[in-house]
Amino acid sequence: GCIQSVTSIKEDNRSYNFYGAYARLFRSSTYFATFCFTNGTSKYFPTYVYILIWVLSKVVAFYIIGQLMECVLCARSSNRKYVEIVRELQEFMRHKQLPSSLQRRLLSYYEYKFQKTYFREAEILSIISGQLKQDLILHSCRKLVEDVNFFQNLPTPLIIRIVSVLTTEIYLVNDVIIKANTPGECMYFIASGCVAEYSRSGFEIKHLEDGEYFGEHSLLTREIRDHSYIATETCELYRLDYSDFVKVIMSYPDLVEKIAKHAMERIEQTDYTEAHSKRRVKVTK
Repeated sequence: GCIQSVTSIKEDNRSYNFYGAYARLFRSSTYFATFCFTNGTSKYFPTYVYILIWVLSKVVAFYIIGQLMECVLCARSSNRKYVEIVRELQEFMRHKQLPSSLQRRLLSYYEYKFQKTYFREAEILSIISGQLKQDLILHSCRKLVEDVNFFQNLPTPLIIRIVSVLTTEIYLVNDVIIKANTPGECMYFIASGCVAEYSRSGFEIKHLEDGEYFGEHSLLTREIRDHSYIATETCELYRLDYSDFVKVIMSYPDLVEKIAKHAMERIEQTDYTEAHSKRRVKVTK
């Protein structure tokens, strides 16, 4: 989604400058041709000059129309590809005889992920290399970098290394993101959405929103997870796997210490919240 928006902005700016220049040229050529065909000016230039100018203005007009049609077809092409993918999905669901509730969830997932347009994002990224690719990655994740406290005061090269290994995942309402009593193989950053945190005993501790992250404690200690995390609305998350965590972050002890400190503060707060909730439940009983 981010790459699509960056590409469309650049294309819009380039198209605006291109068509603006040709529109001015067409307007000037048409005006000059009309002016030259009047009786008052025919004595200044030979007839073939007027004809040449008129033909040139028509060529420019047809060129502009062709470019506009190409833009319209490109826009429809991305939408048409999305429609084809959805049609394939519907055929797949009918073939598998999936229940209607699961079909609705799959369609909602596709609609949220592709925003009714389809681009081969992996192919685009594979073509781009060097500084341009880094700039694109950083721009695509700029909101995440701005919102998440984890990235504050980190050097730009390190931020680029981290965001380049993140994996985007989309979760629908009531999807289980992390389940208690499972190994800690990754951590998550919330780009958008809301996630509920539950203790192992099933108490709802709190909600996490845009810019927050979770799962870092088990990633550091390699212990079994104590909490479960469930999406309360459609969420877009960025996953950082343990192998990438070790490769990118473990060589920065200050950052590791910062993550560990945040994890301990979260555990203390969670323990307090759970104990308080249990006392309140006992009182109400």
